[in-house]
Parts: sequence; C-alpha cells; structure tokens
Amino acid sequence: MNLLKKPGDEIAFEYRGMRVEASIGFDDERARKRNASKAIAYVDDGPDAWRKIPAPTIEDFPYLAYLDHPTPYTRRGEFTEVDRAWDAHNREIVATKRAVLDRVLKQIVDDASELEIKFSRKAGCACGCSPGFKIRGLSASIMIHVNIKDPDALTIHRATLT
Repeated sequence: MNLLKKPGDEIAFEYRGMRVEASIGFDDERARKRNASKAIAYVDDGPDAWRKIPAPTIEDFPYLAYLDHPTPYTRRGEFTEVDRAWDAHNREIVATKRAVLDRVLKQIVDDASELEIKFSRKAGCACGCSPGFKIRGLSASIMIHVNIKDPDALTIHRATLT
C-alpha cells in the first residue's frame, strides 16, 4: 500500500456541505508501546457535533414515564427497546464518520479498497477514552486525525426505532 501523502501533510475538502480537514501523523512510540499492528484514524469535530444526529428521547418510550424514569438514559440490559434505540443511534454516528474517513483515505492512499477498516471503541486506549477506526494495510505508526469544521451541515436522519 503506497501513501500518496506523507506524515505531516494535511488535506482539506468539502464533503456534503461540510469542510473536512485531515492530518497524517507518525507515532512510532505509540505503535511500539501498544504492540500495534494497525494504523488508527480518529474522526471528530468536538463533543457537541454528533448531537446533530437526533438521539432517542423520553417521548420515544412513554412507558418509562409510567415507571417514574425521567430520561431515556438507562442501564444496559434494563430495557431492551431503549438499548436497541441507542444502538441504532450509535450506528448512525459511526456510519457517518466512516463515510468521511473513506473520502479522506481515497486522497491519502493509492488503493483504499485494499484496506480493512473497523471501528473500535478502544482504538487508541484500552480504557475506551479514544474511539476510532483501526486500519489494517497501513503502517501501525500512521495516525490520521480528521476534523469536520461545519457540523451544522451534517445531514443525518433519525433511525427508525423498531
């Protein structure tokens, strides 16, 4: 797999009305410390950006009100329907991030179709504080940081809660 860009390079482009900026880093120490075998990509634009994707609300689960439960935030396994709704919400966020990452990778590597990309909640740290995408097919020392500069332009529709 050949890189079209080298570590330290930055790219920027418009995608679905969003300004996307990406930087390519090289962190050999991280790769050695974690005995990493895959490159890592982080796609983010701040803690509030993904709030544009509508999350489940208490109105989606009227029976929670009867149980004096004031929010749709419950313990995993407590209410199966609520778990499914949050799972669908999280899948939408990951799918949106993946679409942006795919576009970035087309500009970074010569043949992005040969890469194996998987989302991991623990991509950067074993505690789960840095979710991202693990990319097999690139050097483990490569780190890609993607920032979406206009989260207001996100055009995502709410998942059907079934």
